Amino acid sequence: MISFNLTIVWTIVNLIVLYLIYRKFLYNRVQKTLDDRKNSINSKFKQAKEEKEKALSLQKEYEDSLANAKIEARQIVEDARGRADAEYERIVGEAKAESENIIKKANETIAQEREKAMKDAQAEVRELALLAAAKIIGGASNAETNEKLYNEFLTKAGKSE
Repeated sequence: MISFNLTIVWTIVNLIVLYLIYRKFLYNRVQKTLDDRKNSINSKFKQAKEEKEKALSLQKEYEDSLANAKIEARQIVEDARGRADAEYERIVGEAKAESENIIKKANETIAQEREKAMKDAQAEVRELALLAAAKIIGGASNAETNEKLYNEFLTKAGKSE
């Protein structure tokens, strides 16, 4: 069997006393230090979590503003294209109207010039006819004179063209 020795009893008593002293003086301090350390670590984790949430919130805001900026840039480009197309159409329309106006004026000028040329030609033909008639009436009518008058008429008529 087991025999109890006095040394074993003293060792057990010493252990119990040491435990009580440790419990009385050191345990609370060590426990308080451990609790403080645990609280400090927990607060740092909480702070890190808040910082992460704030960073994610800022990232979302940045992405939203970037998306809005892209949409706004696209809208600005579309508006500029629309204004450019409208300006192009306006300029082309003005140029077309101006060219039609120039063509109309040119046609009117051509018609006036043609009418003037016709009047001038008629006046000259009338004058030549009167000259020819005066020469015929004033002189004897023969084939040679008629030929000569005819050639003179053609020459003068050819110069007027």
